[in-house]
Amino acid sequence: NNLRNVYESHRTLAIQPGGSLGPCLVNVYGVVLGFGSPAQTKTGDWMVGIALVDETLPLAEPDPATKLVEFVHTVNLNIFAKHREDLPDLRCAGDVLRAHRVKLQEWNDEMQLLGLRASSYVTFRSNSVNIPGDESDYVIIPTAKNVFTNTAEDKCVFVKHWKWARNRLYSYATMKESQSFKLCDMGRQGYNQMDLYMDGNTRGDLTVIVTAVIPYPPEVASSSTPKGFLRVWDGTGLPESDPLPVSSQAAKDAVSNGDPPVEVVTKLAKLTEKLRHVRQNSDLETPKATAGRVANVVIWEKSHWKLVDNAVGVGSCIRLRNVLEERMPNDGLRCLMVQSKSYLTPLPDMTYEVIRLIEEHSDRLLRNEPLNSKSSILPLEPSKNDDDTEFRESTMEPHIEVAVNPMRSSRSPPPAALENKVTDLASLLKSPIATTASCAVAIVGTFPSIETISAAGVQLVVSEGVDGRKLYRLGVRLGDQSTQLSAIISEKSEVGDALLGMSPQIVLLHHSHALRNLQSVLNDTSLWHAQLRTVAFEGAKYFLLEALSKL
Repeated sequence: NNLRNVYESHRTLAIQPGGSLGPCLVNVYGVVLGFGSPAQTKTGDWMVGIALVDETLPLAEPDPATKLVEFVHTVNLNIFAKHREDLPDLRCAGDVLRAHRVKLQEWNDEMQLLGLRASSYVTFRSNSVNIPGDESDYVIIPTAKNVFTNTAEDKCVFVKHWKWARNRLYSYATMKESQSFKLCDMGRQGYNQMDLYMDGNTRGDLTVIVTAVIPYPPEVASSSTPKGFLRVWDGTGLPESDPLPVSSQAAKDAVSNGDPPVEVVTKLAKLTEKLRHVRQNSDLETPKATAGRVANVVIWEKSHWKLVDNAVGVGSCIRLRNVLEERMPNDGLRCLMVQSKSYLTPLPDMTYEVIRLIEEHSDRLLRNEPLNSKSSILPLEPSKNDDDTEFRESTMEPHIEVAVNPMRSSRSPPPAALENKVTDLASLLKSPIATTASCAVAIVGTFPSIETISAAGVQLVVSEGVDGRKLYRLGVRLGDQSTQLSAIISEKSEVGDALLGMSPQIVLLHHSHALRNLQSVLNDTSLWHAQLRTVAFEGAKYFLLEALSKL
């Protein structure tokens, strides 16, 4: 409405005696909701489209009839510039942009902004999850060639928009739900589908978490090959990981630590705990491993891959817009295609769609749905590479103005409590933290599955602890007459040695023998005496298998 008023005032002045209808030039602050891939026009100019929001636009509320968000109000800024460096440096939804001397015009009854060669831009991006304080907490990137002075007033306006943006992205949808789909809507690998283009569920927008970044092998790259691939996950679909899109060493390394890898499972656990405190929702289930499908995304444009290089990594949350499911021409692998008219936008962790993704995955875990057999397992003690500062600026936690309880460190011991003891798995499921169980169980399976371990190599379940010693990272599915549950093998116990018949150090040397031992255990229908304990990690309850012996 503010832009409309400015535009109408400009037109009114122009039609008065002595007036002239020159361009209506304005200076605008806005929050970036999404942006396209920079591209060159036929004349050689560079252009990019940006969707902006601020507090003057209506919020994205669900339609009362459909219960879906049918419209997200934005103002489009289309920028044309002589050189690419004249375009604003955008990395993530929530970046604050100041556009100087842009043209305000009407297009299809909507207000639109047009960036001209004389226009300039300033991008404000926070380096901190807290309100930016000193200059080390944020970056300001101007496009103007002359010296740009950041005044105290500029900073106040930027910070005001930054705070509003975090709450806007947290509380309201950032894309139309009627045009969105999920990985569960994709066709299954190996199944015929008569006409992908006629299936409305396989094109549109989706929100995912990146599980791997795989560049196209440079030795065979050409102008007709993709720039690279992303493997992505959203917690939906069958618990399967699609085949790798290429057979390069980089691709194999990307899934050598699980698919999704331990970095993603760890991040999901941390985000679930943050969300549990912000929402005051104790029902959220922290994942020990992931359910759902892992799919491939093909990146064809150089500008998209440059953004991936700069702002996307394993664990990044991203929004993909206008993508289409197609088959790869060489092997028929079903993938999501990101092409010139697609949008790829990194998202802050606490974005509306990411929160829903985490909550819906938690519901699957609470329903005890099958886990992806290739998924890594959440480590219950820090690994050599575990680093709480690993999140990149594209995946920062937002500033949410909600009162939260201070979180106790996940590494600290639980509060003192009387130890409870039970003798069946059903009682253990309902028990509080620090409960122990001693019961007769059958070993139903492992996660990762024995098939996955065989295919990926037994090193998938062996990791290196902070002190350099080798540790098992393996889970087992146990059952008794009351129920079944998934337990993680205690890294300080000898259970892993009993299942694989040797220590983790020896397993790496004699993996074939170790796999035969594990397969023999799974084929054996005998009962085992198990000692389990409930522990707290990242605010959630886990079951540790501390001892195992044959009855």
